[in-house]
Amino acid sequence: GDSTMRNLFFSFAEFLGEAPIRNNTAMRHSDQILERRRCKGTLHFLWRPYISDLVATAENATIAGAPLVLTAGLWDALHVRNLSAYSERLQQLRRALASRPAAAVWVTTTAMNDDGLKLPTKREHMAEAKVAAYRNMQVDLLHPSLAASVEAGTITAPVRNKAADGIHYPEKVEAVIAEALGRTLAAVLVPKTAGKGRELLGVTSFAG
Repeated sequence: GDSTMRNLFFSFAEFLGEAPIRNNTAMRHSDQILERRRCKGTLHFLWRPYISDLVATAENATIAGAPLVLTAGLWDALHVRNLSAYSERLQQLRRALASRPAAAVWVTTTAMNDDGLKLPTKREHMAEAKVAAYRNMQVDLLHPSLAASVEAGTITAPVRNKAADGIHYPEKVEAVIAEALGRTLAAVLVPKTAGKGRELLGVTSFAG
């Protein structure tokens, strides 16, 4: 994912009881690994800001057995500026995810705070009206291949003014998204018991 997913990566680690080092500027556009202290698990953040990057990741057979938490759209809106191409890539991603054995969860693009966007290019191409067009097609095109989605756009819309730079939210807001993600993963990754799956709270499931 992009920088919003990186922030969610750290908030999710904190939700799990870890204490990650957040503000390492040298690593901000890099993959990152967090070895969990409370168990033998490992969390991986993959710096893949474009939708085309996610297609390549989903097609990577070496990680086909690993669950994926995905988002993309902001960099495509800012740098590629082609909604039709984004739609085509989403459909490619859907096909790639359908062929993977492991679950995939999509996190929708967070709400933009237009007043916080400082650079002219961001005000033009990352305004909420522009980003909404990307957000609105994400789950619609991907849902046949998703285990669930987390509606980060809906979560952040009422507090969009808290995104000081127009894009990134404070840790308290990220913690809410992280909890929604945690509940989602707990529901879709834990095997069903007694013929009934665990209830999903505050998320959209596409499991049968």
